[in-house]
Amino acid sequence: MRNFSFTTATLNNNNDKNYSLSINVIKERRSKKVAYGDGGDGSPLQKKIRAHANFTEYTPLALILIGALEASAALPRAAVAALAAAFLLARALHASNMGYGGAFANRVRGTGGTFVSLAALSACNLYAAARTL
Repeated sequence: MRNFSFTTATLNNNNDKNYSLSINVIKERRSKKVAYGDGGDGSPLQKKIRAHANFTEYTPLALILIGALEASAALPRAAVAALAAAFLLARALHASNMGYGGAFANRVRGTGGTFVSLAALSACNLYAAARTL
């Protein structure tokens, strides 16, 4: 039996989130009849565009870090799973506020969680690299 890949699971979950954020932007564009840009009025469309862009700014780096850590086998699989889950939760919290009516505190928690999970992933990858020296 093959080992379960946390990278694949995280990638698929993030792909679903990216798709959902894209659909929300498209729906808002159609409802506001805005073909290009964001309408320039501080609208929900601007927030949804930024939520989608912010997601795409951080997710690829996290996936690369998770994949590298998983491939190194330097940590127990449960630790890799926990780091991947922390990133997923942080991104969900952040997006919940960006144009979707969630509490602003969730955005702050999501931002902090994103930074902490990326820092932890980086530190763990440095540990994995140091073990090979």
